[in-house]
Amino acid sequence: PRVRITHRNISRLTVNLYEMDVELLFSRNPFSQQYGDRFALVRPNQTLEIELAADKTETFLDLPARFASVNTLVELKGAGKATALPRYAKTMDVLVMENNGQLKTTIGAAKPLAKAYVKVYARHADGKVRFHKDGYTDIRGRFDYASVSGPALPPIVQFAVLVLDDKHGALIQEIKPPTR
Repeated sequence: PRVRITHRNISRLTVNLYEMDVELLFSRNPFSQQYGDRFALVRPNQTLEIELAADKTETFLDLPARFASVNTLVELKGAGKATALPRYAKTMDVLVMENNGQLKTTIGAAKPLAKAYVKVYARHADGKVRFHKDGYTDIRGRFDYASVSGPALPPIVQFAVLVLDDKHGALIQEIKPPTR
């Protein structure tokens, strides 16, 4: 796995790598993919020190092989600043069909991925975030993330969707509601 780092006026970075429980982090705060503060009191699974070339503004870092199939928070520290972003170990593709509120998971040459777990939260017009629905993709790799039955709620302004598969990894995406 490779991470692209853009930089300027810095010669050295500390890279902390943390294995993530994506579903737990997503469930606690579905509309935030900034997880750095949640790892502040946790020892990293691995720390790397890297030198950055002064004449370049982009560096590619090959992560250790053990992180190839692990969802990882990559934290960069240097020059008194820190930033952290998730790196999802995934071999699946997720196509979002916003107009009809569905998604389709595939692997390889567009082969449908059935039985991928999908968890959906909704941000409503009243500002509240509520669990919306969860379930599994069907044999066509599809999941209807938008429709539910039940009591009327304030209109939805955005969805946060987690797609998770034991073999093919995870992906979190924020999606606008269908315009139907």
